[in-house]
Amino acid sequence: MSETGSKTGRKTTTGAVFQQAGTIAPPGPVGRLVRIVFAYGCWQWLEQILRVGDVQALDNLPLIAMTGFAAYLSRYTVNIGLGWSIGNLPRIVSMMLLAGAAGWGFSVHGQVMSEPLLLIVKGLNIYVFAHLGVSFVLAGLMATPGCEMRAIPILLNALVGKTARDHHCPGPIRMVDDWEAGYRSND
Repeated sequence: MSETGSKTGRKTTTGAVFQQAGTIAPPGPVGRLVRIVFAYGCWQWLEQILRVGDVQALDNLPLIAMTGFAAYLSRYTVNIGLGWSIGNLPRIVSMMLLAGAAGWGFSVHGQVMSEPLLLIVKGLNIYVFAHLGVSFVLAGLMATPGCEMRAIPILLNALVGKTARDHHCPGPIRMVDDWEAGYRSND
């Protein structure tokens, strides 16, 4: 998909509005620090996921909750992070993989908690939170504007001398950036 957009932004089938490069102000020191803190949280969760080695961990409430959160975030990591426009397909695929692995485990082993489910749970969490972790680190270090998920495309495009579209963050980062921009404009 092309990394260009109109000056006012272009709404895609995902509801994402990409902005022309340079139309969103870069974060200040507070926004950059928040991105680094979020990256730390992602890396801490990844460390926990990599330690999970037994199917008995699948009944752990934080693991269940974070896997649900990873499935929810998969739409953003793919559509905003990769610049694709495939709507809820990443969420649907995530849920189908989880349900399919659980069903397979039940039909073959007589229990939902099985090695295939553990593999899908770990894979989904590793992909989503590694993607987010790298994106948060890059966004914090490079002060990329808007959503941290655009940091990887912005870096890759900069390496080849092109610009990448910006996108406002659908999560809490936008509130931090808006607050900081308002605070800076009052000085």
